[in-house]
Amino acid sequence: MVRTAVVLAGGKGSRLNPITNSIPKEMLRVGEKPIIDHIITGLTKVGLNRILVVINRDKKPVMDYLGSGKRFKSDIFYRVQEDAKGTAHALKLAKEFIEKEDFLVIYGDNYLQSYNELQDLIRKHIVSKSSGTLALHYVDNPERYGIVDLKEKNKERVVEDIVEKPKREEVTEYKRDNGWLNIAGAMVLNRRVFNYFDSLKRSKEGEFCLTNLIDLMRVKEEEEEVHGYILEKERIDVGTFSSLVRANRLERKKD
Repeated sequence: MVRTAVVLAGGKGSRLNPITNSIPKEMLRVGEKPIIDHIITGLTKVGLNRILVVINRDKKPVMDYLGSGKRFKSDIFYRVQEDAKGTAHALKLAKEFIEKEDFLVIYGDNYLQSYNELQDLIRKHIVSKSSGTLALHYVDNPERYGIVDLKEKNKERVVEDIVEKPKREEVTEYKRDNGWLNIAGAMVLNRRVFNYFDSLKRSKEGEFCLTNLIDLMRVKEEEEEVHGYILEKERIDVGTFSSLVRANRLERKKD
């Protein structure tokens, strides 16, 4: 059973300056609603009603908008990431919130054409009994993303390698017909992921990256596997002006 979600919303949104100097990127509108509204609504629709939102000190408008979660028919809690030390550091703040069950993690700027696919992601994770199941989608510029190499094994898509923001030549062999597979800002994880924080090293940018934490868990747990689930619908990281425009165009197509 997966009933809990963690929304990572501590990023500064620097690529959307100067707008994000006055409004958190999670509050930017996609269609008629802020992106964070799309995410919370999507989570509750697939049965994730206990939600922790990790924010930084500049994200009070997110708290004001979401409140207790009552109008979303969910219970929303908050943790504040005082220092910008990366996505893995943000997730670590959820350790005491997460109980014994596996849980879903999603980035706070993650627009999905169909949030119902999160249900398929969760179902896949439960059936395969993996230590983690990553939502994946195709990109054509691997330098910006966490790139995954998948192998078919016993009818499962098993993650063989994860490389964070690689040079193109480093992942040439990982390219498929549709491009490279990127972690699509959503995943289901076993609580054991918290066991590996103490062994996690900073990235070359000086941050503790969730991508690297998951890869560390994958390597350490030799008898457990991390699996991939390739999204069928489109996913957009609403972190630039061009992607914000794309997300709005996609949202209008729903009408």
